[in-house]
Amino acid sequence: VGYLPRECAAELLKTVRHEAYHQYLTYACSTIAASPWLNEGYAQYFEEGPDGPDAPDFSDLAGYSAAVAPLMDMDYGEFYSGSDAERRLKYRLALSVACFLEHGAPRVRFDPFRGLKGRYVEALFETKDMRRATVAAFENEDQRRLFAAEWRKYCMGELR
Repeated sequence: VGYLPRECAAELLKTVRHEAYHQYLTYACSTIAASPWLNEGYAQYFEEGPDGPDAPDFSDLAGYSAAVAPLMDMDYGEFYSGSDAERRLKYRLALSVACFLEHGAPRVRFDPFRGLKGRYVEALFETKDMRRATVAAFENEDQRRLFAAEWRKYCMGELR
């Protein structure tokens, strides 16, 4: 149940879409906890509606490229820990990963990240472990390094 004052309707709908995505992913993954980079990243992505954000400005995140790999290995305790500013950064990084996968990754030469989300979910079912599923979603460490490099290009506006 949600109270819908006229001046807050858009904000409430964003919250409903965000929380609905969490419910969707939870049940789609048979209640096996998915990594926060996927769960929180895509929940924010769908806040804006079915097509996600058009082209958010992530240019200030490009300097955080060293933080992307650790973010993708975090569990919820690590993701939610820290100061408010640190948590906001983690949320923005997770959203940028979702946006990259939807908009930037298909533009990377030879499409090396095609099927990454599907491989993640398959590995999550198999391993029942969010960290091992993230590792399994990537073919090898070189692909993870390429992911971080191409994500950085996306944040800088080079893959839009």
